[in-house]
Amino acid sequence: MSGLFDRLQSELDDREDEGGISPIDLLELPENLRRVMRFMLRAVVVSKDEIEKHIATWPEKDRMSGEDLGEGLRILVEQGWLIKLGEKDHPTYRVNLRRKKASALGDSIWGALDAKITERIEAKQKDQSDDTKDA
Repeated sequence: MSGLFDRLQSELDDREDEGGISPIDLLELPENLRRVMRFMLRAVVVSKDEIEKHIATWPEKDRMSGEDLGEGLRILVEQGWLIKLGEKDHPTYRVNLRRKKASALGDSIWGALDAKITERIEAKQKDQSDDTKDA
């Protein structure tokens, strides 16, 4: 029975290793791309045109060129930060958020259940061996 729990835990661990970002990861980005990502987090699914309109509201000294934005989006897609959707000529993007790690509460529940099952199996085995000795 513990094999089942081991398999479930392994699957959960594999899911945690999937791509995507956490909010802490945003700190690693250059300021301009971090601002783009924050905008995209609020907007959910965004076209390149919408991102360019947003950038146009920035102070002129901070604005990215269309070429720089295109290169930045390409890199973010390659690194798994963004998911590119839609047509090749008019793609949309969404942020690839990482799954949250399971809480420690879940671990303690599975651990307690596994211990209880192991305890019952050992008790049954002991009862069977006692019955065999008596016979």
